[in-house]
Amino acid sequence: MIINTPRLLLRNLHMDDNCALLSYNQRPEFYRWLTKIPTEETTQAYIQNAMMRNAESPRRYWYLAITLKDTNALLGDIILWSDDEHPEQIASIGYGLHPDHWGQGIMTEAVAAITSFGHETLGFHRIQTGADARNCGSWRVLEKCGYMREGVRAYAVKTPEDWSISTFEYASIRPDLLKR
Repeated sequence: MIINTPRLLLRNLHMDDNCALLSYNQRPEFYRWLTKIPTEETTQAYIQNAMMRNAESPRRYWYLAITLKDTNALLGDIILWSDDEHPEQIASIGYGLHPDHWGQGIMTEAVAAITSFGHETLGFHRIQTGADARNCGSWRVLEKCGYMREGVRAYAVKTPEDWSISTFEYASIRPDLLKR
């Protein structure tokens, strides 16, 4: 499974990606947006789960590595998965990018590509996600890709200390449905 963009290849995650994922997901500026600090064991388990889910048939999960076309260097990962209740209609996304590559339009390119794939190839009419309300870089990516902010989930995510994180909720609606 490969999605091409002008600068990127989005491909299935595999075990060889473990070191590259660890190189950024244990950095404080990255994991501050997570509820737990990733470890070598949890990263390995994440990749194993990704490989298992990517192999399912029918496929409902797309765990993809974000790589540079020129060097094949892994920069981050992005996930698209179908909804449990409406698997042919609704999907969600999640993503992470190495901090050294923030502010270069890489995640905007990857989110635009996975959103297009979800709408045009898979036929999802709605793709949704949440972004930590404090993470303006993440919600700006979504807005650049045409996602609409639908609301706020106050105190929706638990940190190690308490339920202190609110999220902005976003959705992308398949363009042909918006023209009706």
